[in-house]
Amino acid sequence: MPHRLTSMLPHALDHFDRRQRTTRTVHISAGEFHEEANTFEDDWTPDNKRRIATHLNNLAHRGGIVLGMSDAATKSGEFVAFAAIEPDRFGPDNRYANLSYLHVSGPHRGTGLGGQLWQAVIEHAAAASIPRLYIAAHPSVDTINFYRRNGCIRAAYIHPPIYERESRDLQLECVVTRADQPHQIS
Repeated sequence: MPHRLTSMLPHALDHFDRRQRTTRTVHISAGEFHEEANTFEDDWTPDNKRRIATHLNNLAHRGGIVLGMSDAATKSGEFVAFAAIEPDRFGPDNRYANLSYLHVSGPHRGTGLGGQLWQAVIEHAAAASIPRLYIAAHPSVDTINFYRRNGCIRAAYIHPPIYERESRDLQLECVVTRADQPHQIS
């Protein structure tokens, strides 16, 4: 079960397996999702993991929402999944908050942990009165299908600072509160 974190040690993600081999990606053309063959592998270096853990710790102290799931089977209680919602709002009427991380460690993918984590993200976002989550999603077919299954759509608003960090990511959004209905996308 995901729980909200109030702090994170710099080494908390040292054993987290971010490796992701991608063979097919999704891109948006003329407002539609299209798949294409595209092979590459992503991973985090130990320095990246420490930088991310430090960012998550700072985020928790600045009022962001950081959720984690630990592996009860290990004595160390290593993180097997985590998510983070940045505290700053942006976009039209400041209705967006950035879901900057949602990751499940390699050996635990396909076990339902991602769905549990997503549900906790939505519950915490609703409790914080966040109307919409903005997601710069990795373009792999698996990642995009996960978000689409969970109600995410192509973002009606593109936030340049996030888009410019990784232009191959798909910019998605998810309506969190019922009062904030999605824009019609043609």
